[in-house]
Amino acid sequence: METIIFTRQQLYELVWKEPIVSIAKRLNISDYEIRKASILMKIPLPVAGYWQKVKSNKKVKVKELDKSYRGTNEISFNIKQANGLVKQTPLNTQIDKVKGENDLYKVFKELTNPDKLVLSAKESIEERLRRRFSSNGIIRSGYDQIEINVVEKNVDRALRITDAIIKSLRYRGYTFEMKDRFSYAKLGDVEFRICCRDILKKVINKTSYGYDRTDFVPAGTLSFKVERYSRTFEFKDGKVSLENQVPTILAKIDIAHKEISDEINYHQAQREHREKQELIEREIRLTNEKEIARFQNLLKKAEEWQRIEVIKNYVMKIEELALSGQQLPQEVLDKVRWAKTKISEFNPINKFLED
Repeated sequence: METIIFTRQQLYELVWKEPIVSIAKRLNISDYEIRKASILMKIPLPVAGYWQKVKSNKKVKVKELDKSYRGTNEISFNIKQANGLVKQTPLNTQIDKVKGENDLYKVFKELTNPDKLVLSAKESIEERLRRRFSSNGIIRSGYDQIEINVVEKNVDRALRITDAIIKSLRYRGYTFEMKDRFSYAKLGDVEFRICCRDILKKVINKTSYGYDRTDFVPAGTLSFKVERYSRTFEFKDGKVSLENQVPTILAKIDIAHKEISDEINYHQAQREHREKQELIEREIRLTNEKEIARFQNLLKKAEEWQRIEVIKNYVMKIEELALSGQQLPQEVLDKVRWAKTKISEFNPINKFLED
């Protein structure tokens, strides 16, 4: 397969020159691979809304390339075939893996041995149906249950699809948590909000008071939504039924989980590297401070020595007068002896040698 090679610098300049989707289309390569390579090579990417600001001639900020990077400096991309398809994409590979693991992804015609979360949601929905409790035709599961928000005709399909997805995620090690009326699937440090719902469409209705009122009503299309900040995707009925898209949903979750985990590990490694550098810098700073303190102490001792030398010369001069035959008072001689004792006691050279 034909490939195209970029250096890290070239790829950095490219992703800040035009949108990744545009690059992928122009060069006939995978936009997923471009994002993946950028993360692995620590190349910052434009945030959401960046290209819209560029288009509107608004001021934008280009993130600088991390100069501390020490990894590979080149990356190659597979060029798509003449028919516009790649022999095997990461998504297709993961879909094949999902299908090869087991049959948990399959959605059967009847709900069989449902997961406890699905069973709980089923009981809650059935109770609401009996009480004819709905909102604009939407039947919702309970606040502390897996999210299912659908019209009555789609209840059975939603339960069966959700059951297949939950069982498959449990097989992968996911746990489930209901909080703030939302349901989450979590594996390690990564969690996704999951929901089976009917797509809503906006309808403008005229009120009796003469003003327009916006209502959201079911469009009759069933979907399954997976949400995690910028990595949010939703699959819905179309040419391919939602039941037959379950392997793709699971594969997308698998890929998104790996990408997010890689990013978390990358940022963790960056944080650890930064903390290590800060520790080294702090140790160097403390060492320098100690060296400066030592030198300042040495300078102080030298100044003390100079003063002692002045006193010593003064005392020696007095002794010379005594030796030259001049009669000095006993009091002066006593002072000379005392001064010599103190000179010896406070001489910084003696203290330096002792230290």
